[in-house]
Amino acid sequence: MKKVYVATGTADYLKSIEKKFPDEKLLFMENVEHALLFHETDGKSIFQRPRAYFVVEACGLLPAKGYATFFYIPVLDEEKSAFEHSMRRLLKTFHDALGFYAFRLLRPRKGDLYAIVTCWDCESSFKKWHKHGYIYQLWTAKNLEMSKSMNYPNPTYYKGYKIGKDKEK
Repeated sequence: MKKVYVATGTADYLKSIEKKFPDEKLLFMENVEHALLFHETDGKSIFQRPRAYFVVEACGLLPAKGYATFFYIPVLDEEKSAFEHSMRRLLKTFHDALGFYAFRLLRPRKGDLYAIVTCWDCESSFKKWHKHGYIYQLWTAKNLEMSKSMNYPNPTYYKGYKIGKDKEK
């Protein structure tokens, strides 16, 4: 089963890691808060303490440039199968989405916080798709509300990132 490892930190530090491993499939992303390296592999992590996931469902190729979204959703053990089934249905909403590149449904190796990763040509393409609320229709508002009311240590949240590096001067 394919795995994803995610490391966060400063842009300079993560770029130095990227340079050390030129043969690995690493995707650099950043936003105003921090940067991250996304490592998709069949092997082991190159990071010391990554967030580790199993790839449950994947479509499309990860782009070198663009915009990525990460939806983090806590899911109880007894709900994982139903959640994964619902999120697989989410794939159908992308077929005609303008600017869509890739989708990854990631199950955590430890814990309950799933990650749903989407990649787009730009942020505006994501926003056009997101305004339809597909993710919330499939994993119902009831489930999202329940996750908030059960005092999860990990609430549902979303992060957006610019993919790729600017040309160095």
